[in-house]
Amino acid sequence: MNKFFIWCSGADVATVLKCESPERNKYSNVGMVVFFVALLASLSATYFISYAFDKSPDPAINPAYALVGLLWGFVIISLDRSIVATINKEDPVKKQLMRAAPRFIIAIFIGLVISTPLEMKIFSKEINNKLREIIFNGITHGSKAQLQAREAILVAKERELNTLDNEKNSNYRIFRDEINGGTTGQRGYGKKAREYEGNYNKSVDAYNGKKVEVDSARADLKTLQFELGTVESITDDQIAQRAGVEMRVIALYSLNSFHWVITALFILFEILPMIVKLLGAKGNYEKFSRDQRELYQTAVIDDFKLRQNRADELREVTWAEQDKQRNTKETIERKLKEEILLQLAQAQKDIVSERIVHFKKKSLEALFEVQTECSPHSPNLDKATDKPNSSNRQENEGSGRKKEAISVNPQSSLIVDPLLEEIIWKGEFDNIPSTFVFHSEGAANARQLVIKKGVNTLENSSWCYKGGTAGKLQVSIRGNKTNFSYQISGAQLILKSKRKELIFNRLDI
Repeated sequence: MNKFFIWCSGADVATVLKCESPERNKYSNVGMVVFFVALLASLSATYFISYAFDKSPDPAINPAYALVGLLWGFVIISLDRSIVATINKEDPVKKQLMRAAPRFIIAIFIGLVISTPLEMKIFSKEINNKLREIIFNGITHGSKAQLQAREAILVAKERELNTLDNEKNSNYRIFRDEINGGTTGQRGYGKKAREYEGNYNKSVDAYNGKKVEVDSARADLKTLQFELGTVESITDDQIAQRAGVEMRVIALYSLNSFHWVITALFILFEILPMIVKLLGAKGNYEKFSRDQRELYQTAVIDDFKLRQNRADELREVTWAEQDKQRNTKETIERKLKEEILLQLAQAQKDIVSERIVHFKKKSLEALFEVQTECSPHSPNLDKATDKPNSSNRQENEGSGRKKEAISVNPQSSLIVDPLLEEIIWKGEFDNIPSTFVFHSEGAANARQLVIKKGVNTLENSSWCYKGGTAGKLQVSIRGNKTNFSYQISGAQLILKSKRKELIFNRLDI
């Protein structure tokens, strides 16, 4: 039990047990005060919930209300433990007071909250009497004003009734006198008598109506007077039905000042543990607590340093591994690049070789045909030897080309000029940048010609050697044929016709 009270004081049980007996008793007493305040808080909350939800004058304790009260007591004991435990005796006195000031305010507020429901239970009879007085004053204040108003109305109606009674009696006397001879001197029930009788009947009706109103006003006045007489006999059950928690609290605080003594007592119980903690001298508990905090801080710092050192070591190892992996990756990438470059170079070499073989094969296998304008048989060839004659050799020599540049397929006698064919020639055609490619494919009189004029490609274009001799061309563009003589000088191609001269430069890839 002693350990439980030490725990209630907000102190560390194991540390307090290391201290001497006086200091253990101090924390045990503080914990007892905290515990009993929480117990009173539980009772207070139970009574408060009972008054809020049970309308009987003396509500019974419901188990559900008791459970809510226990929860409220647990909240109070937790708050009190925190308030007491957060006061550090190692701090200077001024700092302790500054830190304790808001805790005092909280403690006072908790004392008020706890004491009010218990005071409502303690002073229940006085509160019921006060509520009876409040209810009676509230009822009688309105009823007296209403009573006075109704009395004034009744007096006015009685005065009117007296006036109508006098008027009725006066009309009756006039009617009776007229029957006895009255103003006309004629006895009996004549015309004038009937007139006076009508006036009398009207006054009787008015008097009877007013008398009904007066009787009703007298009945209402008697009823109100009876209600005022029964207000003082109101029971506690009726008070419980009329008055809620708010009215009971108002009635409690409107009592004399004695109930404030109990309120002050609860507030004292609430702040007593803090007062004991502030006024008590610094003992072994504070010393042991400080040593434990220092050991804990040292352990935390050492653990942090150890973790940091391990992290640094892992980081260094990681960096070394990363450097090694990066170097290995760079070496592999460099070797791959070298292999790829070698393979590309070999592939380009193979492609060039294949193109040369393909070109030779196409040149040797092409058919040499000459039709009407582009005859496949060269008239300038010697039939016996299938070699160009002397005049053809002179033309080739005059064109500035090597004699070996122009060859003839010995089987088909097809003229092949590798310095002209399968080469991209770039220049201007109709003042527009253009490219010409004289392909070997196609018939001898209609070989494929690709002309790209600006961004447009001219369709249905072909070419052939004019008259079957090198040095002369016939170009067909969309059905329009033009004869050219051509001359190749180095990387330049010159095409001449009767109307124009085109100059192209070889575009090397």
